[in-house]
Amino acid sequence: TQQRTFSITVCHYSVDQTGEILFSSAKSEPSRPFAPKLSMKMRGKGSSVSASMGVGDGTPLGAYRSRGTHGRVSLLPSSKEKIQLIHLNMEGEYGVRKSQPFTIEDVSISDGGVNSTPVLWEDGQPAGFFVFQTLINSYQSEIQVVPEFVVYNGSKKYFIRLRQPKGTDVVIGPGCIAALRTCAGQSAIISLEWIEFDGK
Repeated sequence: TQQRTFSITVCHYSVDQTGEILFSSAKSEPSRPFAPKLSMKMRGKGSSVSASMGVGDGTPLGAYRSRGTHGRVSLLPSSKEKIQLIHLNMEGEYGVRKSQPFTIEDVSISDGGVNSTPVLWEDGQPAGFFVFQTLINSYQSEIQVVPEFVVYNGSKKYFIRLRQPKGTDVVIGPGCIAALRTCAGQSAIISLEWIEFDGK
């Protein structure tokens, strides 16, 4: 039996820590191909083949679960291709709101925090989401999408229920983090309930 090993590498990928965001290619003319490199090793010898994926037509990019991260992973095009964030909500056309187009080169290289790059909606309003870029090596980078506010449950055994005005209740498990759904530029108003103690 002949054993074959396949590996897929990309130069840029994103990790959505909010659970609410998808990426899409920004519409542009003409579209340019995105060709990740697929490497195939067979008996110690390597060969490669290119696979093409169209960008520039506004097509949403896939999102995948990953064991190595806490968020959803999307494979991104080259650093010069324009991309957008897509947020599914009750605002905008068809319940979808999009960010202004940007490139990976526009995203700050940092550890997050105040050095993160703010995301703007198409109308120029702050989205309440931020992105920052981490260099994995000389040829690969990771784009993190983070919310404006998060709540961390530091308990090792108890669950808490997070409530927001006009928002959906969120149960946060021990040692877990939940993103707050807030309007950018506004304060976060929350109430917490310790479920096991029925206390607030």
